[in-house]
Amino acid sequence: MRKGNVGRALLGGRRAIPKYAWVFVVFAGLFLFGEPIFYKILLLKQRDLSELELPTPFLMDKMASKPFLMTTPSMHEAIASKIVHFDEISIKSVNKTVFKTRLEQISNSKMPHYGVAPMLDVCMHPNGTLVVVGTSQEEMDQSVEAIGEEMVREWHDTYNCIWGCKGIQYVDNIPDDAVWIDGETTHIIPYVNNVFHHFAERIWPHLTTAIPLDQLPKNHTTRYYVNDMHTWLEGAHQSMNHNTMMYQLYTLGLLSPQVQFLQHAEHETRLLCFEHLKPACASCGRMNTKLGSNIYVPALLRYRDATFSFFGIQEPQVVRPPTKLRVTYYGRGDTYRRRTINAFEVMHHLQKSWVQPPFHVTFVDAMLASGEYNQSLPEVVSLMSQTDILITTHGANTWASIFMPKHAAVIEIYGPCGPSTWIDVMVEALMLKHKTEENPWDFRVPSLLAGNTTECEGADQTPDFTIDITKLDEVIHSLALPKGVGDNFPLHWVYDWTSFHSHKGAQL
Repeated sequence: MRKGNVGRALLGGRRAIPKYAWVFVVFAGLFLFGEPIFYKILLLKQRDLSELELPTPFLMDKMASKPFLMTTPSMHEAIASKIVHFDEISIKSVNKTVFKTRLEQISNSKMPHYGVAPMLDVCMHPNGTLVVVGTSQEEMDQSVEAIGEEMVREWHDTYNCIWGCKGIQYVDNIPDDAVWIDGETTHIIPYVNNVFHHFAERIWPHLTTAIPLDQLPKNHTTRYYVNDMHTWLEGAHQSMNHNTMMYQLYTLGLLSPQVQFLQHAEHETRLLCFEHLKPACASCGRMNTKLGSNIYVPALLRYRDATFSFFGIQEPQVVRPPTKLRVTYYGRGDTYRRRTINAFEVMHHLQKSWVQPPFHVTFVDAMLASGEYNQSLPEVVSLMSQTDILITTHGANTWASIFMPKHAAVIEIYGPCGPSTWIDVMVEALMLKHKTEENPWDFRVPSLLAGNTTECEGADQTPDFTIDITKLDEVIHSLALPKGVGDNFPLHWVYDWTSFHSHKGAQL
């Protein structure tokens, strides 16, 4: 259609407005009706998941069975018996004559892997301000610098930063009503609104430094203190991000014979003082392989095994023929950026066009749209344990690959603004087939909620995109190449699926 006819077409064939006024009509429609209209103008293939007539949230054929999704226990049910109020375990009397904040002197051989030393006789205000007692700022800075650069970074970025934290206060003495907690306590500062960052930057440091369960006394208790924990627990009722973050912390606690999560009253004003406090390690760096596989692989597997044990899940396996490969596809349709615009087309292709081998497809976007899947941790763990191939746009959800079967496959699609992957440690620990180099995206599509740009201008200003289905097929076919003992994928490519389809057709 020529430009001069666009305005006429929009008005039902009548040219009632001046030439080129159609431009204003389009932008007015965009302003009034928002992003869906914009997408339909830019890309005719765009499908709004909320408008799809889906026979089931999983869009499976009659021969396939749904993955079993656990929904219980809820995070609140799991953690309730482990929450302890400070007053229940505090020691009322404190010997103020020897109360002096300092860093524990640890030999290099016993220093935690991330180079952050515990603090002794240190207090904290309920609002999150760290309180150093009986030690000057100059003395403390010297002690921090003596430990090393990791300790310096943690001290200044997490506890004494310019913005985003509550800072450090230096006092000569503690007040008479201070609450005193003896023994070891680990401080946790949750990462707001991103479950992968929370696991990779808050849980991971403590996971990799945790003593294996079989080396701990049966009466050993691990304590965690989360600032404003009551607020996080309340927020977990409304936010699945908050819910999963707290569940991640709870499952970390499963690595100890006993665990307590310390909580103060909502309007607490007393200082909370600790005999031995492990720093939050919020600036220790994102999960990576720098620690060495001899440290992070056992740590990751311990966390995974403890989670499976808690939920009653047996060690999952990649299926063998004649069971169809279980493919979970996620196009980030519930987010505001880096979304796969032709997600429905991709899903339909995976479900209908693949016959050698055939797939059993779970479409996460549709499940989220229907409300059958809410991304609670029990649901995530159960779904991922039943996933042989995860096809996903890069994002926080990739943390859940930790719960996939060993020797499974992850096809991680970066799109036009691809960062480096975050899951190298999981790939090595689980011997996953991990595909990133091909990155089969096709066209850029601006997102109004993420900068309205096709350029890569920052984490929050990235475009959506389409997937090139032909290229995606090539990536999937590459899974047929064997990768050591335990790789079941080649079996699905050499199996004679014609007999399977013939038998299925006869039943129908």
